[in-house]
Amino acid sequence: MADTVLEVSHLTVSIPMGKEVFPAISDVSFSVQSGKITGLVGESGCGKSMTARAIMGLLKPNCKITEGSILFDGKEISHASAKERCDLSGNQMSMIFQEPMTSLNPLMKVGRQVEEALRIHTKISAAEAEKKTVEIFREIGVPDPEKRLKAYPHELSGGLRQRVMIAMAMICRPKLLIADEPTTALDVIVEAQILSLMKQLCESGTGILLISHNPGVIAQVCDDVSIMYAGTIVEQADVYELFDHPMHPYTQGLFNAVHSLSEDRGELDVIPGTVPDITHRPSGCGFCTRCTQVKQQCESSFPVMHEPIDSHRVRCHLFDGKESHEHAH
Repeated sequence: MADTVLEVSHLTVSIPMGKEVFPAISDVSFSVQSGKITGLVGESGCGKSMTARAIMGLLKPNCKITEGSILFDGKEISHASAKERCDLSGNQMSMIFQEPMTSLNPLMKVGRQVEEALRIHTKISAAEAEKKTVEIFREIGVPDPEKRLKAYPHELSGGLRQRVMIAMAMICRPKLLIADEPTTALDVIVEAQILSLMKQLCESGTGILLISHNPGVIAQVCDDVSIMYAGTIVEQADVYELFDHPMHPYTQGLFNAVHSLSEDRGELDVIPGTVPDITHRPSGCGFCTRCTQVKQQCESSFPVMHEPIDSHRVRCHLFDGKESHEHAH
């Protein structure tokens, strides 16, 4: 059985606004196994990137982890010191951010930026670092890697910049890679190459958390999936089970929108309304204002996670009292 490299349990991150404190994410739980890809899916503003930043220790100063735990390789890191975080980041856990142009230093050649990531965590020489950077550029499909080392970010295409970011994240062979929308703004051919590359990285034992708003991307590469809405996880299952039998009304709406687009039916299925703002989330289910199957209790009572089928979990009042026999208490 694969080792668990990341275990997030009942995580809540809160933000003060005026005299009140609001949970940006609440009761978030999922795990990432070594050699596997876990998908975290949801619309913009649902809390995916906030979750990633909490794991990496990159929350803004006004954001605080107020509940729950984050175990990395069995060690609690939710309140790790800056030094402990620095030792982990890049070396054992890495993150690819959404927009490589804002993450790369525009005044430094890309080869040197990747080499620095390696030299911070290892005692190798500059020549050895350059050799390893050429190797990883070649490995991830950067054409003419020796020449590309000497390029500045603005001299590279979006796809090549994203590959540089991946090289930087992977150069130390971390146990955990968090990829936040790594294929946004890339054309479909480059997207397919980047996703293929992620599968290859898993084969060397890295566990990947892939964050996306695109269920199609998730379906291609993930082993298991967590669906996020309004700051909490609303459904979890392995990728085949989830796409074959989505249970939460939000998941169903999300997948129907993708299907109507791919089938070119002329009419796009959409979920009415928008994700509620952090200051105006309902006291009950976050989806109750947009749900076609809403019941009275949905508006007042926050639903718990149910497991109607073994290893398929859903946070919805439609499943109250429908626990699986294997997990009934």
